[in-house]
Amino acid sequence: MSLFKIVFARTGQENSIEATDWREAARQTGRDDACLVERIGERAYEATFDPDSPTAITCRVRRGTDEDAFQFALDSVTHAVDGEARGGAGIASA
Repeated sequence: MSLFKIVFARTGQENSIEATDWREAARQTGRDDACLVERIGERAYEATFDPDSPTAITCRVRRGTDEDAFQFALDSVTHAVDGEARGGAGIASA
């Protein structure tokens, strides 16, 4: 078991959850906006969500702060999750 920092995209609340992997940790929350957010560079984050069909969104900002990039990642997850709830209008697949 490892400790995973799961973030609720809608509120920004961070939660430390013990689980075997991030998917199990996200499932334990019972929330659709639960995601794993990892810093991947200067003003860049990758947010992974949906443990049943993992989706990753990479967010970078040219101007702004690390906090702006982090919030952009959370907003992107919220948009995708809410779009899926409305019938699949969240994110486009390549």
